[in-house]
Amino acid sequence: MNIFKGFIKSFYDFKSYAVFKKQSGGKSFLYSLLLAIVFSIVAFGPITYKVNSTMKDLASEYNEKVPDFQIKGGQLQIPDNKGAEIVSDKSTFVLDNTSDVNVLADKYKNAVIFGRDSLVLRSEGTTALNQKYSLLNLEVGKAEIGNFLNMHATLAALLFGFSTITFIIGLYIRALLVALLGTIFKGETTFGQRYKLSLYATTPSVVLSAIFAVAGLNFRGTTILPFVLGLVYLYLGIQGINKAE
Repeated sequence: MNIFKGFIKSFYDFKSYAVFKKQSGGKSFLYSLLLAIVFSIVAFGPITYKVNSTMKDLASEYNEKVPDFQIKGGQLQIPDNKGAEIVSDKSTFVLDNTSDVNVLADKYKNAVIFGRDSLVLRSEGTTALNQKYSLLNLEVGKAEIGNFLNMHATLAALLFGFSTITFIIGLYIRALLVALLGTIFKGETTFGQRYKLSLYATTPSVVLSAIFAVAGLNFRGTTILPFVLGLVYLYLGIQGINKAE
């Protein structure tokens, strides 16, 4: 059974588990690894592209519009107190050392705000961070932040790499948990075979996890549902093996 055919059949043909069971451990590992890599690209490719393009656009406008500021001694210092605001499609960069930062934050849904003495991050209308520069031990200037933004390609690549590795590790941990709980299902299989079958059974849950990531969904069910789905598919797969053999 080739990889593509195995992928398609994993969704509906539970007798295909009998074929997958007979495959070598190497082929099973290759299947699961390719599955994880392909769907990590699906899940995190668009996000990585968006982060890279947003930082690239911001870097260009940042150099042109932002004055030569400095954060020193816990205070934001701007020549003549002339702040700046850069608005992009998804977020806003704000530099303001005259307004009340809490009042300022309420104006934005998504923003990075450098206030008089605090750094504020807004995400979907909620303040994700509101911290004093002094507590963050933050002392930077325009050049340092500009250099950070200019590293957009490297940062995007690191984000994608970390997300992909996490996705792959998550697949194998999920399969292990499914295999452990799957020992309650009746069937003539060793634990090693059950783990191998669990890698196959998690195919639909990997696809579901990728869909959640693309849609930007993040709630408790996004972790539980793929696991439960993998457990259900393992049970149905073992039943399919019992019928086939």
